[in-house]
Amino acid sequence: MLSTASSKTIFTVNPDTREAHQLYNYAQSVDLESLGADNTTEYNNQTVDLDSIDSVYTVAELKTRQVTQEGFGVICAIVYAFPTSLNLDADVNSVVAVRCCNCHFRVDNITGSCVNQDCPQGSVNMLSVSETRTETTFDMRVTVSDHTGSIHNCYLSGDVAESMLGCTVGEFLSFDENQKTRLKWRFLLERCKIYIKISQPSFEQQKSIARILRCSVADPQQAAAALRSQA
Repeated sequence: MLSTASSKTIFTVNPDTREAHQLYNYAQSVDLESLGADNTTEYNNQTVDLDSIDSVYTVAELKTRQVTQEGFGVICAIVYAFPTSLNLDADVNSVVAVRCCNCHFRVDNITGSCVNQDCPQGSVNMLSVSETRTETTFDMRVTVSDHTGSIHNCYLSGDVAESMLGCTVGEFLSFDENQKTRLKWRFLLERCKIYIKISQPSFEQQKSIARILRCSVADPQQAAAALRSQA
């Protein structure tokens, strides 16, 4: 659909209509960073063969490679690092997301409609909320750190998060605050073996995006050997 304006077009400032209020509420609540090119990345993680990832970096080395690598593309590596921000016991909307089953974009918390206007279930198509098929998944951001620095806002989501935490999103939602806090401290400040993918900026994506592909508490001997090789 294409709209044009002419000398006969009338613009109404702050219109008092139901649609205008819905649009205003959406603009106030939408997570803009979740609407970028990485919306469906979590569903494409299976295309990365984790067995093929054998390069071990410190956080500083990984950042250096980001700077020196020419062009667009993806960097996959292993880091032995500590989750230093893992807010499992924070507001549930920062840990769990409701996504459209059709395109995997987020569903708006207020309208209950898919935020992807190109999706058949998108709000622009005026599909009723009862007809919108959705799924609830883990969708959070964590910080991982080692002795050389930190990587902030790493995406941890979907099956990767379930495998790491040892519970489904449904089970997690049934936990009380104490259970969530205990689960958090199983990983927080523990050295973990983390498979990470960093997507470099591109024309469609203005900044790099880090996504955790696998995370588990590291074997002490394996971690020590990796650290010695980096010394």
